[in-house]
Amino acid sequence: MPKGVHKPKFLEQLEAFLQKELRSLDSTEMVPSEKRLQAFREVFEYLIEDFKTYKPLLSAIKHEYEMMLIHQRERIRDLEPLKAMLVTVSEQCEKKLFSMKQEEKSDMIDMRKENLKLQRTIEQLREDQVSLKVQVEKLQEEVGAEYLRYRNECDARKMLIADINELKYQQEDSKTSTDEEGEGKEDVTFLKLALKKAREDLDAKNYKLAKMESDYGDVVPRRDFEKLEAQCAKLQKDTEQFTSDHQKLMQEHNALLEVYNKVLEQRDQFSLDNDAMRRSATPRPRWDKCGQYVEGGPDRWNELSQNRTSDELVDVLLAEMTGQDVSQIQSGASTGAEYFDGQGTGPEVPRFLRFEGQVRNRRLGKRDTSLLIKDIWQEKAAHDAERSDLGEFLYTYLQRRFGIENMIIEWGYNLYDACNRYNHDPRIGLFYGILQKEVGIYISKRREGGSNMTPG
Repeated sequence: MPKGVHKPKFLEQLEAFLQKELRSLDSTEMVPSEKRLQAFREVFEYLIEDFKTYKPLLSAIKHEYEMMLIHQRERIRDLEPLKAMLVTVSEQCEKKLFSMKQEEKSDMIDMRKENLKLQRTIEQLREDQVSLKVQVEKLQEEVGAEYLRYRNECDARKMLIADINELKYQQEDSKTSTDEEGEGKEDVTFLKLALKKAREDLDAKNYKLAKMESDYGDVVPRRDFEKLEAQCAKLQKDTEQFTSDHQKLMQEHNALLEVYNKVLEQRDQFSLDNDAMRRSATPRPRWDKCGQYVEGGPDRWNELSQNRTSDELVDVLLAEMTGQDVSQIQSGASTGAEYFDGQGTGPEVPRFLRFEGQVRNRRLGKRDTSLLIKDIWQEKAAHDAERSDLGEFLYTYLQRRFGIENMIIEWGYNLYDACNRYNHDPRIGLFYGILQKEVGIYISKRREGGSNMTPG
């Protein structure tokens, strides 16, 4: 503002009121808080009330801000149960992953053992197959050689039989010729030659027989060969089956490894999400601390909070703070009208309530009401030494504290309404009774120069 130009009186009053409210709420530091917001909200409302021309626009702006704040608070309240749910889901996932890991570990060990066993069996079968193949090749060679020897022997036998038949025919011819000649003599020379030839053939046959016995002594019979060949075919078939099973097991093993890797990735992701949620999660409230501040102490709070959920405990705490019934808060009923109707300006109306029109309802809490009443008693003890009407002094007190007529009337109506709602409290009820002139009051001065106010 330029030098030499004074601030408007209304602006100075608003600034003074704002500073006074901030000091009374201990919120002079520039730190976001509900108390500072409430003080600035009140100043803004007074500003709106003063500017009649811009009141609709400013009220709409304020209303939008209030709606957004309420919406954000509701979203925060809705997200709080999800945090606990995520913690539970994370723990369940960790347990499930651990159990799956243990099961997969045991299955992997069994599969590895089975795989090693099958590999050993396959190696043994391969060795047996190679040995059988070598034996078969050896037997085939021996059978071929034996077949050649058999053919040669068969040919030699046929030739020997032919020679024997020829000799036999020659002998018969010789006998016939000798009989015809009548000489009755045998050809000794021919017989000697035939005998010699027969002996030579016999020696040759014995030699061949001995040779065949020596050559074919270790030859496997055909029946045994066919039996071994059938066993070899069966082993080959089993080997092929084992190879196929091994390939299937390897495929299943690879599939299980892929599933295991995916589960590990999910486990790691869940672990990261769990850590993030733990860092950002809000701890559970300690409801037992409320017993230190609720009227009646911890015993009454234990009685009120017994067998109640967190939502119900919030309702009970709000009922204790506002002085309303718990059922009314649970039903969501409003705590009162937005405005009070003025009681008029007649002499029968207390001075601090004399007003025509509507007065805004601040919905004072029990704590604020108690603090305000305590400050009023202190001010009365310090500045009002004579016996006087409490209603008149209350108007003087509000005028001294706020200065603005609208605020005096507003705080007067709100204090009167709060005393009516919290009259079950002994101190507030006493103040309300004196204000209603149902109880008298006197001031007794203390020797030290101080004063003490007591009802009389």
